[in-house]
Amino acid sequence: MKYLLKINLPGFPSWEQTFILKDTTEPLEITALLDKEKAWGQELSGQPIVFGDEGKSKGRILVKSSPAGARIFLDGIYTGHRTPYLITNVPAETEHVINLVKKSFRQSFKRIQLRKDQEVTINLALTKGKSGLKGRIPVRIESDPEGAEVFVNDAPLPGEKRTPISVLLSSGKSSEIEVKLPGYRIWKKTIRPVPNVDLTIIANLQK
Repeated sequence: MKYLLKINLPGFPSWEQTFILKDTTEPLEITALLDKEKAWGQELSGQPIVFGDEGKSKGRILVKSSPAGARIFLDGIYTGHRTPYLITNVPAETEHVINLVKKSFRQSFKRIQLRKDQEVTINLALTKGKSGLKGRIPVRIESDPEGAEVFVNDAPLPGEKRTPISVLLSSGKSSEIEVKLPGYRIWKKTIRPVPNVDLTIIANLQK
């Protein structure tokens, strides 16, 4: 007889396997591999994320973690704060991704959407271990006005390429990004790309 075995564990993707039980007198061993990165993929997939698209409506995100003291990245950009912290003036009516980073713990992610004047609380549990993320992820960098030069970790992009442009950033660590245009102040942020997320960063340059 054929059977279908399903396993569900909070924070992980569901797992299932079909098997045939031929001998009921002998135990049948089945190993279920629950993949955290696949869970991230399911959690984070969706509409593209844009940092720098200010909009008119605002909301707030209270970010907590267990343990506390994790660095908070909003839409790939380091906020300069650690958990617990209330992020204010977050554009509403659009989706955002929170990424928490703490030494000796795996990264944690959460995709959320705010309504106007809404305050959302998220509390993420961090697990011991390395980030587990490898390789590089494309991030699109735009500027207003366009035509700015982009530096990654103090190095200019080859070929004198200028915004708008896509760059490959490490998924396992942060990168320092500078956007420079004559007559405007330098735009500088720490960026950590998010796996499974189409991320665009808009640098609004100021005189």
